[in-house]
Amino acid sequence: MNDLGHELQSRLDFLGEESSSASVNFEDWLNVRVTALPFLKGWQNASRSAQAERIIAEIAAILDERTNAALSTASPAWLLRLVELWHAENAAVVTFNYDPLVESAINEAGLIHFHSRGANRVLADTQVFPAPPAPPAVYYLDNDSPNSSSLQLLKLHGSLNWYWSSGDRLGTTLSRTRERRTFAGRRVVPEPEDFTGTKMLDRFLVPPVSTKSAYYSPYLTNALWRSAHDHISRAKSLTIIGYSLPKTDQVGTELLATVPREAQVRLIDFTPGNQDDDASLAGRVNALNGSIDHVWSGARSVPDFVQSLSQELSGKLFDVTPTKPDADVLVALPVGAGDTSEPSIFIACRTENGNIGTVDIDFPLIARSQMPPRAMAFNSLPAGYREFDSFIRVGRLREMLDAGVPPTVIHNDREFLIVSIEYNLIGPWDVALLTTSEERPLEHLSPNVDD
Repeated sequence: MNDLGHELQSRLDFLGEESSSASVNFEDWLNVRVTALPFLKGWQNASRSAQAERIIAEIAAILDERTNAALSTASPAWLLRLVELWHAENAAVVTFNYDPLVESAINEAGLIHFHSRGANRVLADTQVFPAPPAPPAVYYLDNDSPNSSSLQLLKLHGSLNWYWSSGDRLGTTLSRTRERRTFAGRRVVPEPEDFTGTKMLDRFLVPPVSTKSAYYSPYLTNALWRSAHDHISRAKSLTIIGYSLPKTDQVGTELLATVPREAQVRLIDFTPGNQDDDASLAGRVNALNGSIDHVWSGARSVPDFVQSLSQELSGKLFDVTPTKPDADVLVALPVGAGDTSEPSIFIACRTENGNIGTVDIDFPLIARSQMPPRAMAFNSLPAGYREFDSFIRVGRLREMLDAGVPPTVIHNDREFLIVSIEYNLIGPWDVALLTTSEERPLEHLSPNVDD
């Protein structure tokens, strides 16, 4: 049994010491605890059902403590890079985890959504969907809607900030609080009062067991799983990070088995085992569609995968020949990289040593300007500060990268990896926007992180 199971036993007297052997899988142990047994009387199974609710509440309490401890520290560099890459890929991220650490990383990363009217910061609360309804808006950020040009996070087993009146088969009582935390004890905005009493309800957490029928009744669960199935059944690639495919989670395994046979499958785990061993994680994943294209293992499995994905996306910038070689190149840098706390947009220019640099530009004026963005930026600079032909357009950018110039942007002595390029029309002007991720040392992942 893992440390969560042992901690539950130490906190809940009614669990006793049965099934405390280290050889017992936590999901197997919990499955027995929350399942009605046919040889017991009705009142005995009713008592077990009440105990199951108590177990779920205690799981939430334990994870609250661990989440608060994790969010009191600095964010892992690999996690920030990963959500930046997911943002650039427009990825569908399916998770069975209850904690909001990915959401906090999204809030921390300062992701930028670029559109013809400007740029907005992407916050986690809008990217977790389907999700329960939220309380009335308090801050202007609360009015944001889901952003289809960024990642989508699907939390199939619920979330620590989701609540309901336990046993509500229709899901009419489902609600959530908005997740605005980042790391190092910070928040995007102060936490508002819980005027609606959402936190007085029970947590909506689907236990990691094989018998989940009661939790599949609410509309939200069906919407989540069907959305996940839609993504997985059409996926060109499937990346599995830290999910053990436990035998007790038969529904989760069946979901992943719908991945197309031609899809690329990648596995990242501390100890995945061998693909030829049917009992190992790698063997079970291999059985999903007949092959695993790449496996990352060991203490550096996640950071190494993140670094590999960074290089992969950066190397695909011009897989498709650009159709707008004369478009000016704008650069989106994470929030805080510029002079304000708002999304930062710059125009790309060639530095003195031939690399890709930045120059400030009045982004909101581009749509109304009679001059292309590079002329706007040039005219705003002191005479002789830059040569006009130092401003980079798409055709020149491709020539530079083909010639071996690093696919990075230098800004205020900070280095940002280019991970995607997209084209847009701002007013009358064609522009290309570079999405970037700050270059950081990707420290290793601790081997005792839970799935």
